[in-house]
Amino acid sequence: MKILVCMKQVPQKDAPLKLNESSAWIREDVSYEVNEPDAYALEEALRQKEKHSGEVVVITAGPARSRQVLREALAKGADRAIHLEDPGFVGLDAVNTARAFAAAIKDEKFDLIFTGLQSDDYGYAQTGVILAEYNTLYAFRLTPSATPLPTVSINSVSKPEGNSGTTAFVFTVSLSAPSTSCYASRLRAMVVLMPGTTDSI
Repeated sequence: MKILVCMKQVPQKDAPLKLNESSAWIREDVSYEVNEPDAYALEEALRQKEKHSGEVVVITAGPARSRQVLREALAKGADRAIHLEDPGFVGLDAVNTARAFAAAIKDEKFDLIFTGLQSDDYGYAQTGVILAEYNTLYAFRLTPSATPLPTVSINSVSKPEGNSGTTAFVFTVSLSAPSTSCYASRLRAMVVLMPGTTDSI
């Protein structure tokens, strides 16, 4: 299974945010950290890699300081990292960020993409689902406020009929009883996570 995790570097939660004369954030003297929902996405991706084997690739966009996010992900077990380096990514909206990610991974053919629900700075909560649309993926958005709590179980199975030697993935989205199952010979999907959901996957 080939998995992508989208990650972002954001100002620390207790960092003092200051505005300049044009009402833009002053970011030079701010400390940064990994966006918390993205950390949960990485955790789940590594868990799925442990279950099914494969490769976990992390991607981020931003200036040179954003490499720290990738270094931390690699230290935790990610196999590869992609850095779209440009200061212009800092203030980019969700549509254009998703478009940049889609262009960067167009030849990669990921089976599964994990993202955090939203970033702790802008909070768009749109980048993941827009990226799914650009890549023609099934998108599952999991939030702990849902009742009952939605879950996704991912099982790797063999289906030689008509697809000899290939691997198929079964994604089961448990929204209510009975659960909803999605099956295809090669189903590619996007899962959007936030804190509180990884324990149920």
